[in-house]
Amino acid sequence: MIGGAAGATHGALADHGLDAAFMRDLGNELRPGSAALILLVRGGTLDKVLARIEDEGRVLRTSLDAETERRLSEALAGAG
Repeated sequence: MIGGAAGATHGALADHGLDAAFMRDLGNELRPGSAALILLVRGGTLDKVLARIEDEGRVLRTSLDAETERRLSEALAGAG
């Protein structure tokens, strides 16, 4: 059943611009016990999002402008 769920998830993500190469690269980055969080955000307030980040992480791919990506990366690096 996991294979079917993974295939359906991959198909749904591809519909939103996450191609097979990205998914493969993401799979290669993940280590046992780790996880990936993929967000598709349309609208919102960045400061409210940054204030709620509780766990350390890093940005792998984004369509954010350079300043916003920098702020997000800093929040992820300083969390936890």
